[in-house]
Amino acid sequence: MDRQKINLGELPLTLNATITDRKINHYDHTNSLFNATQSYNMTLKDYFQMVTIPEDGIKLTSILSEWNVPNNQTLELRQIAGSARNSVISYAITYREGDTNLDGIVNILDIQSTLNYTLNQKPKFFNYGAADLNKDKNLNILDIILQINKIQAGTQEKKANTSKLASIENTVLSIENNTLFIESETNSAAAFDIRLKGISKTKVTEMLSAIGYTASIAEQNDEVSIIGFSMDKILSGKQAIAKLTANATIVSAMISDHEANELSYKITGKTLGVDDFDSEKNNLVVNYPNPFMEQTTIQYQLAENADKVSLIVYDTRGQIVRVEENLGTSKGKQELKFLRKELSSGIYFYTIKIQTGANLRRLTGKMLIQ
Repeated sequence: MDRQKINLGELPLTLNATITDRKINHYDHTNSLFNATQSYNMTLKDYFQMVTIPEDGIKLTSILSEWNVPNNQTLELRQIAGSARNSVISYAITYREGDTNLDGIVNILDIQSTLNYTLNQKPKFFNYGAADLNKDKNLNILDIILQINKIQAGTQEKKANTSKLASIENTVLSIENNTLFIESETNSAAAFDIRLKGISKTKVTEMLSAIGYTASIAEQNDEVSIIGFSMDKILSGKQAIAKLTANATIVSAMISDHEANELSYKITGKTLGVDDFDSEKNNLVVNYPNPFMEQTTIQYQLAENADKVSLIVYDTRGQIVRVEENLGTSKGKQELKFLRKELSSGIYFYTIKIQTGANLRRLTGKMLIQ
């Protein structure tokens, strides 16, 4: 039984990757029984450590939280004691290039994870080898650009099980007046990959550079990808992302918070143009007169008593220009006198936010100040 060699093949480096041995390695010939655990000297490139493997195995991430080994690197386990001491078990550690957070797929979360690492905001788990795409042993913006190219060259990847996300659809994507918006309620978006159809790359005008964000726009298989990220900023409130053409629709998105957690989102209609805010098409909220010069009355309908109601007014760039709190919360018809004050002439969009328990509802409208 001494010095046997067992090659257990490839072991993909992911969060759930588990090292296991064979039952024979746990057998104690002297006492004719199987031990619950077995100890090994583990060698992985320049790394050496003693590990104890239980019958159900041990996760790779329990041994190391940060990995920096070449792809297909051999991991060797040499048994320390027992009847099969000095026996060797080996694996080939493999991973997907670009999968820095070890979730087995490559998407915007990996970009945010890499950004955090370069800024010394160390992720809980990180694969340096997968992040160093140009293999120069120096992690920097060049690797992030290669990561973006890899992501935008294919379809958007998501986990099979997304039941445990960092938010409950409190990030909203919309197209209003041919402008793509992202709005975050509580969890601020740090990086995102938004996929569009019905538009070509040449027709997209990004609006992120003005706020210190880096934007990358690519087109593949009749789908446009807009990736946005920043080294030191996050998006909060409602932010305009890009100017689009009339036929553009949102297909899907992957949104990351500043800790590289996936944010859930919802799309408020495939395309919301100026006409979608007309009062005639929305009988739950209306303002009159419209257009107006100095004052208008905003009237909205509540199906039940609410805990909190507020008004947010945006200009056509998506910037918040007015917030009014403590609106009427009783069931039925409610009215608010809205004064122009400092606002210049033009089109404005507004949202009535209705909070009832854990439920958040929005009513949208459009006003024109002359």
